[in-house]
Amino acid sequence: MDTKKTENKRLPRGKRVLDSGLAFRLQDRDREILKLVYAYRFLTTDLIQLLVSGSKDVINRRLQKLFHNNYLDRIKASMYEAFVYALGNKGADELALLLGIDRGEIDWTTKNHEAKVLFMDHTLMISRFRAILTSALKGKQNAK
Repeated sequence: MDTKKTENKRLPRGKRVLDSGLAFRLQDRDREILKLVYAYRFLTTDLIQLLVSGSKDVINRRLQKLFHNNYLDRIKASMYEAFVYALGNKGADELALLLGIDRGEIDWTTKNHEAKVLFMDHTLMISRFRAILTSALKGKQNAK
């Protein structure tokens, strides 16, 4: 009797695996992440964890699934920066349905990877400021 062992292999961080074997169904938290990435343009894992409720591990797993299922793109911004998340084509399709925005003919994956370093750094600087301010104001509202 020949039994094959199925090994728990880690998925690559920077490369999308099209058939990752990850069970996936879009959840409300995923839609919240997609809306945030769309609104901010580029977000790091830390910023997403700051803005979305839930444990870091749960959010990391959702980000992994969103990436491997083409909803988000991961971009290595620099050697000092963690991965940066940007809206993927499937994520843009979902937001077009959810928010009624015009999807247009934009290839988000190409657009994301063609972004220049200075543009990305500037956008991330604004995203950091905005996320910290949003988080602080959210904490102030909860204190009332």
